[in-house]
Amino acid sequence: GPLVRALLTCIHNCLLYCSENQRRLRMHLALHRELVREVLLPYTADVLLPAIVAGPCDPNSHKCRCLLAALQTFVVVTFNVGVLREHFRSTGLVLQALVVCHN
Repeated sequence: GPLVRALLTCIHNCLLYCSENQRRLRMHLALHRELVREVLLPYTADVLLPAIVAGPCDPNSHKCRCLLAALQTFVVVTFNVGVLREHFRSTGLVLQALVVCHN
């Protein structure tokens, strides 16, 4: 719900908007905390995507907003920081998210 979306948005903003002086914070969040790898990835794959598939999903619903926040976080971690690239190459998470968003 709203709490999860706020958490995801906070993580995304911390990762994306860290200035060069705060680069260590970005690297710490992306590399040394298991938040993205151990919490966000399983939450997205096992809870969020199935919940969106299971019922009607308004683009403005909490589920869709949480998915957007999760995907934004994945983009920053994967492309700006450069971790989890192999994970996204080897799993079908991106394809699942695209299918869910398309439907």
